[in-house]
Amino acid sequence: MNNSGYGIIKQFQDSYLSSRYHGSAIGYSNPDFELIAAAYGLRYRRVEHLDDLEPALLDQGSIIIEVLLNPNTLIEPKLEMGRPINDQFPYLPEDEYRAGNRFVPYPR
Repeated sequence: MNNSGYGIIKQFQDSYLSSRYHGSAIGYSNPDFELIAAAYGLRYRRVEHLDDLEPALLDQGSIIIEVLLNPNTLIEPKLEMGRPINDQFPYLPEDEYRAGNRFVPYPR
């Protein structure tokens, strides 16, 4: 998944660091995944549109598939600071959350 940066870190920087993207977008570059695939003797496919993703890609052995995403694609579900790992954004309705945590109480 290629969002032209460290998307989860960028998302954290949006939430907690006033969108200062040093090290996640500014000063970051992606490796050439096609060259990496060639170095290991693997097939390579770049997917820019959903229609380019075909089940047949997986039928011929090992492959590196680089899926291009918008640089502002949000990563979800997402763990937020101060919340238990089983309570990620987007949040479940209260009744579903309680049903899934009936053996170990994790208050919100």
